Amino acid sequence: MPFRIVPPALVLVAALSTPALAQSRTGERLDPAIERRVSGEATVGVLEPYGSHDRLYGALGVYASGRLHTWDEGAEARGIVELDGTLRGFFGEVYDDAGSLRCCAIASSTLSLMIGWTDGASVRVRGGPAITLPFAMLNSRASSAQYLTQLALAATGFWDAWEGFALGPSALARADVDVRSGVLIAGADLAAGAAFWLWRDGFWDEPPIAVAHYQIGGYVGIEPIEWLALGTRVQVAGWSDYGDGHATPSDADAQVSLVPFARWMGPPWFVEVRGTMNLDEPVGFASRSLMWGVRLAAGVELEP
Repeated sequence: MPFRIVPPALVLVAALSTPALAQSRTGERLDPAIERRVSGEATVGVLEPYGSHDRLYGALGVYASGRLHTWDEGAEARGIVELDGTLRGFFGEVYDDAGSLRCCAIASSTLSLMIGWTDGASVRVRGGPAITLPFAMLNSRASSAQYLTQLALAATGFWDAWEGFALGPSALARADVDVRSGVLIAGADLAAGAAFWLWRDGFWDEPPIAVAHYQIGGYVGIEPIEWLALGTRVQVAGWSDYGDGHATPSDADAQVSLVPFARWMGPPWFVEVRGTMNLDEPVGFASRSLMWGVRLAAGVELEP
């Protein structure tokens, strides 16, 4: 089956124009009147490999969340059904075995159907199934595309790593909770599932494999004034052995990261800055190759 090359322009257009999972939890407003969120995000990370020069990697992404249904409308507590989605493109520098340069790759899109409950403005709990639409399989030279996406994902602590899998789709379960109490904000999110690698080493007749993956994160912070949220996330993203050299830059099977954030809210707009500090292997302070990243997100939260 032939695969065409995805040029940089296509990655840029897809990342900037496709409505798509609300970002990993930080300080978003829980106002029940908000029915849609749309935002764009740019990520830049610097890989400092041992014994070599620094390398720049990153991603462009679009995220969206829309409410599909509400019951007990008008009551203080209500049930909600929401659809979240995302699409990203990655950039960086990777050479394959033949010495060919790859500078960009398109990611898969994650669609999540989230069913939950909220009391209005202080507690929200959601959970549901999710799948990836395997757009990443459109990348030519799947192995080198996947190596690029995994290096770029290191800038976010490998969060939502399945979106960079260029060898097949994923199915998973997701859940999140957010709490507000006075000036205090807190929350957590988790996901677990499996990626089904159908396209291996450039040959469809290679036996497929399933790669298990999971992630769990939590944040705590404050809203010292109405339009500002400050806090920190701690997160862990893990995976089973990829094999075939498709894993991360070392043999580690999980990444622990610290993610401080600042979020400005001027309804309906918001802007957020995050930093990613990887703490352990494979690309943290405890490793021989260090990757750190910065993310800038901006978006809008819309009422009916």
